[in-house]
Amino acid sequence: MHRKFKTKLLIILIVILNSIFTYASSNIIDNSKPFLLHEKTYIQYYLGNQIMNAGVGGSIIFGKYEQDNILENGLEDIEWIVLAYDDKNCSAVLISSYALDCYSINGFHENVRWENCSLRAHMNNDMMLSMFNDEELSCIVPTRLENSPNFYNGEDSGSPTTDFLYLPGLDEMYFFFSNPYMVNEAKIEELLKPNKNRVCYATSYAVARGVRVIGGEGKDKMACNYFLRTTGLSGHRIWYGDVYADYYQSFVSETGEVKPDGTGITSMDDGIRVMMQVKF
Repeated sequence: MHRKFKTKLLIILIVILNSIFTYASSNIIDNSKPFLLHEKTYIQYYLGNQIMNAGVGGSIIFGKYEQDNILENGLEDIEWIVLAYDDKNCSAVLISSYALDCYSINGFHENVRWENCSLRAHMNNDMMLSMFNDEELSCIVPTRLENSPNFYNGEDSGSPTTDFLYLPGLDEMYFFFSNPYMVNEAKIEELLKPNKNRVCYATSYAVARGVRVIGGEGKDKMACNYFLRTTGLSGHRIWYGDVYADYYQSFVSETGEVKPDGTGITSMDDGIRVMMQVKF
């Protein structure tokens, strides 16, 4: 009796274990996609869902930075515009909706390019670390930038670089901010004209830091110039404000006109509009 009881118990145990295995296997197979998605972090879910829902031209929230210039209430959420995304490779190109800060391209008036200017070093160190936590930083993809010559005046913009955060260049203005239905020559000329899609507004913090805005009433009072990373017309001694300048950086005006000849690289009244590539 004792042996029969043990045998019967063993059979029951085998049946139960087999049932559990069959159930687990069927559920893993039936839900393979959700199961695999758990390999992503929460922030990747959050970022990816926002990007897919916003689509190209839409806006998302990612990271934090001082914006309202009320330091006591902490940092504010950063709003980004989705310029492009690839759902197959889970990547996207983003640009900040606002000019977030005020810095010169270079602290000294000398002949520098994006690759060796002080702003690039600041954006990819102190600025980036203040904008994102460790988990958010893991979503930012190092981007190779060709830093093509200025196609209006032929100025060399330096060697290719790889950056986490960067300024938009003339190439991005051409690719993302001009009418795609125009022929190439017309698109290039269009960049020199006002365009509301290229207008950028400064945050209150950026204004307090020195960004010059149009002023007046309504939203447009906060419209500002913002730097591009493409070199402006350099080596020409031109009166700039109250000093002569020799080296220039291209920028976009308060009305959305691209200014390829640029402003002095030590200018301290132009906004910093940030670009980056993310994975989700």
